[in-house]
Amino acid sequence: MFWVVWSSESLSILTRLNNRPSTVAHLETDSLTSLLLTSQFFVKPVPPPDSTSFVGKTALISGSNTGLGLATARVLLQHGLTRLVIAVRNVEKGERAKLDLRVEFPGAKIDVWEVDMARFSSVISFAKRANSELERLDVAILNAGLIKPDWALTGDGHEEVFQVNYLSTALLSILLLPILRSTTRNADSVARLTVVSSTMGLISEFKNRHAHALLKSFDEFDTTKTWSLQDVSDRYAVSKLLGMMLVRQLAGAVPSKEVIINAVDPALVKSTGLQKSMPFPARLIGNVLGGLAGRTMTQGAWAYVDSVDGKKEESHGRLVRNWGIDPGHPMMNTDDGKKVEEKLWSETIEELDKVAGVRAILGL
Repeated sequence: MFWVVWSSESLSILTRLNNRPSTVAHLETDSLTSLLLTSQFFVKPVPPPDSTSFVGKTALISGSNTGLGLATARVLLQHGLTRLVIAVRNVEKGERAKLDLRVEFPGAKIDVWEVDMARFSSVISFAKRANSELERLDVAILNAGLIKPDWALTGDGHEEVFQVNYLSTALLSILLLPILRSTTRNADSVARLTVVSSTMGLISEFKNRHAHALLKSFDEFDTTKTWSLQDVSDRYAVSKLLGMMLVRQLAGAVPSKEVIINAVDPALVKSTGLQKSMPFPARLIGNVLGGLAGRTMTQGAWAYVDSVDGKKEESHGRLVRNWGIDPGHPMMNTDDGKKVEEKLWSETIEELDKVAGVRAILGL
């Protein structure tokens, strides 16, 4: 998650980021560096307790044909998960992941369903399928995420990273609420919805937060200029901050007795594959850093499992980080930040209601 700001091309970015406040006080200076050092060297990853059980439960994980999504699927299956939905853009790759899992866990039911987070229509179709074909959905982990070295608009007219990491994640979160709520009503435990975040979100400057048309400002860029490494870093970071804000707003609209909604930061994990599309220097340094300090894929998966099972109502609307509850970005706890968050939520609902009538689902 930290590969961008640690590349040789972005030392100046790191210097500036290093002076930004954070929310962790383990070290004297709170910064991206201290966040990284704290997570990687001062926090011991904790595996799920032996008593952890997903027997009889159904879980859905987006972006789970590889990386942390696949590792999390494996940990859930190790703890008795009865049914798994692998939600992926590339079904062929999903089927290959399914074959490997079937060898290890022949008693589990494993499905591969297509969802392209860069297309609202695909997200809507996927959610309809989940609500109609699944008898229950106990756990939804929205893990699909994107970093891109260039700027591009989707067919829906939104900048691609912004749509995949935020808008479509918000849309899918809301559209899965009916099946999640139904599961809670008919089961002996509360269904869980977890949005995957990143420590990068904790140091985002959110430069355009006071834009008059906030959502639209993410889709505007002077294409005569170069989409720089700084732009790549900022866009990924702010998209993860927006996810934290989304989780808090969703939690305000959905009681924890219906669905427990939170965000999770797995910190720096080795070889997640997130940086594959980046320029070679950034990719190389990211791999070196991950190799030296990164958590293993299994340890990253433990963090996910902690967010959907280890943490209960206390995590509703919060960020789960380092096996504890994190206060989130400092901006979120200021009056200005709360106003920005409310504006973001209002514009998001307006946009998504046009796409899929989300107001009715949320009871707004």
